[in-house]
Amino acid sequence: FKSFFVCSENFFSVSSSILNNSLTPALIGISISWIIHFMPSFVLNLIYHTSKGVNYLYYLSIIFPLFYLEGTLSCTLQALGNSKYTMNVTFVTCIIKLFNMFLLSLLKIGIWSLIISEVIDIILVDLALFIKIKRKLYN
Repeated sequence: FKSFFVCSENFFSVSSSILNNSLTPALIGISISWIIHFMPSFVLNLIYHTSKGVNYLYYLSIIFPLFYLEGTLSCTLQALGNSKYTMNVTFVTCIIKLFNMFLLSLLKIGIWSLIISEVIDIILVDLALFIKIKRKLYN
């Protein structure tokens, strides 16, 4: 439906469609993150029958809602005709993530280098996609 609205230049409908499509993953992400954040050992025991890594899961659960929004923002940009931009953002942020992981591993902080790199990657991708959608709709 988004493509139809863009072709007819009905940007209000596109904006409301984006909002509706973003709320569902956000609500799912927030609810799952809430469960993981407050009961990480229960989740790990339920799925993997272990409690190792609870502290990492506890901190990662804070960023999970942004990870759920990444897919929605990417699909929205593709529907708006910016697949190339989405691919470029993914490529560049992947290189940045690998570079950050390498630099942080030199600090000998263990798995935290991966976690910090993932958090930076998720924030950068979401920000870049959100800014592009905003510019596309309001300019």
